[in-house]
Parts: sequence; structure tokens; C-alpha cells
Amino acid sequence: MLATAAERLRGVDNVRLVKLQQIGLDQLETSCFDLVYSTNMLAHLDQMDRWCYVKDSFRVLRPGGRLCIDNVDLESEEVWGAFASGTESYRGAKRPPYNPTPSTAAELAAYASRAGFLQVQVHKRSPLVIVTAVKLRPA
Repeated sequence: MLATAAERLRGVDNVRLVKLQQIGLDQLETSCFDLVYSTNMLAHLDQMDRWCYVKDSFRVLRPGGRLCIDNVDLESEEVWGAFASGTESYRGAKRPPYNPTPSTAAELAAYASRAGFLQVQVHKRSPLVIVTAVKLRPA
């Protein structure tokens, strides 16, 4: 995904793409980004790690910086159908060690609000729920 982004952004001077070398944003400096954009990633984390990513996103953003995160939307018909079907197929059987997990709009919005973001907005584009938010500048 980073290679595709780099190709599409070739010639744009104000972009820095970062491939994380470990889980979390600990390796990134405080207040060093204008945008944290995460797509197709949160389903691979449990709730505690999702919260940590959003909280750390607030830390690494400059004042005025923006957050854009998404996950598959448990409340959409498509995702709910897959979830319910999967639940039935594993009833009484050993579950695989890993299953992607969807989110709800309330979950992602709560992470953003509790991390300190303002102007938190939820956008539903089935099968995704997208949350955008802003780290406001000090008054």
C-alpha cells in the first residue's frame, strides 16, 4: 500500500509516508504529522490496540492535524451477515487463532473523542465506517 501511495504521490513535496517497524506509534515523534490516515488496518487489532492507535495518533499530530480511520462496519447489513454467518459456522468448533473484527460507529467515535479530538464525524460508506476528527489548535 505504501508503494502505491508513493507512486500516486510522486512529485508532491509535502508528504512523508512511514512504514512502522513495530506495533504502535511509539517510534514516532510528538507533534510531527498533519494527518494520520489508517485504512484496512483496525480489523486486525483488538479493542485495546485500536484505542492505543487513536490515542497515539493524537500525540503525533500537530495542532490542526487530522485523523481519518476506518474499519468494516458491524452495523452494515453486509458485515453483519458475514459476522452472523461466521458465528454459526464456528458454533461448537475451535475458532481460528485470529479473526478480523469489525467496529461500530460509536466505538470509533468514542476513541477519537476520548483521545482529545474534536469535530469528530462519522461517515458510513458500507461496508465501512469512517471517522474523521481534528486536533484543534490551542486558543
